[in-house]
Amino acid sequence: HMGCAVVALSPFSSQLSLLASLSLYTRSCMLGRPIRLCFYDGYIFYARQQRRRVLKWNAYPRMHSILARHTDYPQCAMNTPLEGGTTLIVPSWAKPLSLKPWQRVNRVWGTSAVSKKLELLRTLNLHFGENACPFVPITYSWTQLLATPDWRALVRTRDLWMVKTASHRGKGVKLLTAEEVVALSSNTPHAMQNAVVQQYLGSPLLIGGHKFTLRLYSLITCAAPLRVYLHRRGFALFASEPYTAGGTGRLSVLTNAAVNKMGPASRRTSPGGREESKEMSVAVRLGLKLPPDATRWELQGLLAFMQVVRPGVSADGLRRSLQRLMLHTWG
Repeated sequence: HMGCAVVALSPFSSQLSLLASLSLYTRSCMLGRPIRLCFYDGYIFYARQQRRRVLKWNAYPRMHSILARHTDYPQCAMNTPLEGGTTLIVPSWAKPLSLKPWQRVNRVWGTSAVSKKLELLRTLNLHFGENACPFVPITYSWTQLLATPDWRALVRTRDLWMVKTASHRGKGVKLLTAEEVVALSSNTPHAMQNAVVQQYLGSPLLIGGHKFTLRLYSLITCAAPLRVYLHRRGFALFASEPYTAGGTGRLSVLTNAAVNKMGPASRRTSPGGREESKEMSVAVRLGLKLPPDATRWELQGLLAFMQVVRPGVSADGLRRSLQRLMLHTWG
């Protein structure tokens, strides 16, 4: 006998994880009677209800095509009531639902406390104290910054600041000089009301002369005591143009895939120096390509690369450091 469960599915889960989770049950969840698996597209439902634009790049609508392609899991008819769906896909801005025993939902409400820039700042300040988080640069909300005494002098203590609004896909992220940040106060766009202003780290770790960021995925199975698993298949995203200290070019500063998808006009021709030549030889030996010929690396490839090019660094040690970072983030 298989009991019923409500399981949270990430909207960005891989096909394999999604299908494995769906295989947990197929029938006998409603009073012992077989039920018809039915995918309820709540994303489109709520978007129409609240007159929001349906975004084609969003992951929610794509889940149905995955289910339809790999299973005989049909989409609920448009006139199906909410209770008729067994798997509900809803956006983050939908109100929390009262689920039936046979239903699953992809949403865990409350995750915006860490998934939205301004809310994440508030969460970190509550947990560590204002600007006391050991692994995040000094950050202010825009409204907090303007309320700080002599805030212009504070801004001018740094040459560059990263300004981040709530826009998706890197559209709301800009690297500005101190004077440009000060100038924003005289004509503040509406988007700045939910913006954060962050100290820019001018000496990032580079690979092949390019900036990179990590995308990591975690699974929380228990909150008390905290139990978190780090997925092995994270990846690194590269900026498509070389980094230069003090430079503000978007393609050299930002690593968002949506920003860098067109890539630079030219590709790598030859190693630029002794250090880069060493990186090139290590990358070739590991079956990797340096940026801009590569836009991303799998996490395992990155850890193996760092273990070779940085003496004294081990892949296992780096992974443990990432695990500790993940625990700090959720703890």
